[in-house]
Amino acid sequence: MEKNRVVKKILYYIDVECASPICVSNGEEGLTDCDVLRDYEGNPFISGSSLAGAMRNYQGWQKDQECLFGFSCKEESRGKMSSVYISDLTFFKDIIATTVRDGVKLNDWKVSETEGKYDLEAVDTGEKGRFVIEAVIRKDAEEQNIRERIGEVLSGMDNGEIRLGAKKSRGFGELRVTAIRSREYSKENILDYKNAYDEAEYEKLPDCKENIFKDVQKAHHYIKIQVPVRLRGGISIRRYSATKGEPDYRHLTSGGEPGKPVISGMSCTGAVRHRVKEILYQLEVPKAGLLLDTIFGYVDKKRKSAHKSGVIVGESIIEGAKPLTMVRNAVSRFESAAKEKALYKEKSYFGGKAVLDIYVQKGIRVLDETRMEYITDDITDMVIGILLIAFKDMQNGYLPVGGQTAVGRGIFEENGDITIDGSPDDVEQYLQNSMRIKEVLA
Repeated sequence: MEKNRVVKKILYYIDVECASPICVSNGEEGLTDCDVLRDYEGNPFISGSSLAGAMRNYQGWQKDQECLFGFSCKEESRGKMSSVYISDLTFFKDIIATTVRDGVKLNDWKVSETEGKYDLEAVDTGEKGRFVIEAVIRKDAEEQNIRERIGEVLSGMDNGEIRLGAKKSRGFGELRVTAIRSREYSKENILDYKNAYDEAEYEKLPDCKENIFKDVQKAHHYIKIQVPVRLRGGISIRRYSATKGEPDYRHLTSGGEPGKPVISGMSCTGAVRHRVKEILYQLEVPKAGLLLDTIFGYVDKKRKSAHKSGVIVGESIIEGAKPLTMVRNAVSRFESAAKEKALYKEKSYFGGKAVLDIYVQKGIRVLDETRMEYITDDITDMVIGILLIAFKDMQNGYLPVGGQTAVGRGIFEENGDITIDGSPDDVEQYLQNSMRIKEVLA
């Protein structure tokens, strides 16, 4: 028992802000098909188990692998309790803004699939909250290692690599760490521990975020691509409205009312996935469908199988766009007259610029599920090259995003160089690497 004696506790008080909508669901259908988790007073929150699971997954730790969060290996009758305890993430305000997002599954011809309509509720962008990590240091524990691992996961959360909840590979679930306060408790000040969770006490502590991140050896499990674009005209990613006096359709906004116009990760991913599929088939790449599922993931209910997406496409704010409400009407092609009950109003945004953030997971390999074995080595550089071709098409106006594309909506132009991990220098090399994918999968 002596070696397991607790010698110190280190508490981290982490302030965060939602950088995109977050949907950690309660698993029930009420207001939407996927409602957010709420406490007994009806306030949304994010459970500590969701935070711990996302952090553990980020580090690649398995349940039977000894790590910061403990482990259990039934075959060898071994196990260890977690060295950290993570509280629920609660939000500061009494009334927390949530948003409802509509979604629909489209086929390759942009036609909605049967039973493909859904909606979900999410905590809106800009909401602020806090959670606590309590690290328990035992006598024989490597304190520095525990500190480093905590610093790594908090850094991963801050730079967008750790995301929470539903649709996290399609723009949701991103948090920014705005402040970290920390205090240690040992036998010298153990009586002070009774106030460890008193907000009035720990809010007096200085912000040590920069010091913690400065000493972290950042892991970077993803390669970040940034694509600067500018709208040539308008964009219409529709959100339906039933409010009196409001337009029937509005372009998607985030961050409360009136909010800022955004390019949703789901819409952008759908357009890019379709273009990547066209590229693979035009190049006559073998096993193109298998590669597409590896890059963008899939869920097959019939086969009861699924694959996680290797690409995260963030939600991007369109800066400088101007709203314009238009009255439109459907016209009968035979009579050249307005159709009955076909008059509607639509609010779109015109002009403006945005930067698309794309994260490509390192170590992408193609898995053949029939044989349950990988049929390629690491092809991440080739996948990035193929994605760059699609985004080049977007910058050149050949790949529109959203609805109403037949009348000029969602068309972009270049607004700067594409960068990979902050540098534009390697783009050409990645484009050349993409041509090797055909021989690798042959």
